[in-house]
Amino acid sequence: MTGSIAEKLQRVEELYEVDVDDQIGLPTGLLRHAVLNTIHLIELVKFFIEEGSYFKAVSANLCKRLSREKNTEKIYDQVFEAFKESTYLKRQRLRQILEVMIPGLDEFRQLEYITHLLSSNYIYEQISATELAEKVWSKDI
Repeated sequence: MTGSIAEKLQRVEELYEVDVDDQIGLPTGLLRHAVLNTIHLIELVKFFIEEGSYFKAVSANLCKRLSREKNTEKIYDQVFEAFKESTYLKRQRLRQILEVMIPGLDEFRQLEYITHLLSSNYIYEQISATELAEKVWSKDI
């Protein structure tokens, strides 16, 4: 499915006659299947970082519950818990870093990177995204 993340979420709502906002923590059955097969997890991560409104928090909360592999559930939980507690400044900084560092990584590595990044104290420091990435990957956080 092509289109923006907002368009994809809207399409899921239309197809399944649900309001995603009302489904916080309750994505089951067809809705869960629809979101899982419509929107890639990392798309929702990036979408939430770029748009810090309540709707985006709902989207992230919804997607958190769609992990497919047991070994990634902890990472998903850590990522989205951190996003719920993040500030606007932190989200903006994350967005800048992701634009530089994320594109070549697979989904699991993207989430791992974000998790380490969110747990670091470097998020607010005025260093380049590349320097920060090196610190994150070396676990120097």
